[in-house]
Amino acid sequence: MKDYVPHSDSDLIGWSNEYFGYLTPHAAAWAVDAANVTALQSKFGIFNSYYNQYHNPETHTPMNRERKDEAKDAYIADLRTFNQAYLIHNPLLTDADRIALGLTVPKSGQSSASDPDTYPVIKRFVIVGAGWIDAHFQDKNEDHSTAKPADIHGAELKWGLYNAEETLPTNADELPYSDFSTRTPFRFKLPASAHAKILCVATRWENNRGVKGPWAPNIEKTVVE
Repeated sequence: MKDYVPHSDSDLIGWSNEYFGYLTPHAAAWAVDAANVTALQSKFGIFNSYYNQYHNPETHTPMNRERKDEAKDAYIADLRTFNQAYLIHNPLLTDADRIALGLTVPKSGQSSASDPDTYPVIKRFVIVGAGWIDAHFQDKNEDHSTAKPADIHGAELKWGLYNAEETLPTNADELPYSDFSTRTPFRFKLPASAHAKILCVATRWENNRGVKGPWAPNIEKTVVE
């Protein structure tokens, strides 16, 4: 099934404006909570703001590009989750509604891609600056290639910071924070207060339909320098 999310920044912004233009007045009729729509619009607004900052000659900096890309990844992750939860399988929507929203409508008899049955593993952590740590991940079945499996959009990384004397988490549910990355490595930008703490990270794949795979069985750990 063709991915409905545009890849280029400008195409995604144009697509999103049309998407929200149709979603907002119809959400109540589809029993979609207005607060959830507002939260998704907020994520889009953050991405759009960083996009404008990056394309402003006065603020065209590598830092703003990185912020734009991170905001885009966060927005797309929430967008896929929202659509999967409230729109794609909602019986109150017609196929005409889904087309108007810019979503892909499967042809009759078309089989969908399988749910993720593998997971990403962190091969190494690389310290690139004070509090900046790159997590290099790849599929568990790959020895060298960093290519994602077919139909995979990216990796969810749940993480937390812990003092050495604390009991460290043993499963992803215990980790308080979540990020999403469509490419490796993912860069953690941690505050000065994180120095000497232990960074714990759990990973799983999410496919292009917003379906999440199993968590990697091991929580990876490194000391923040």
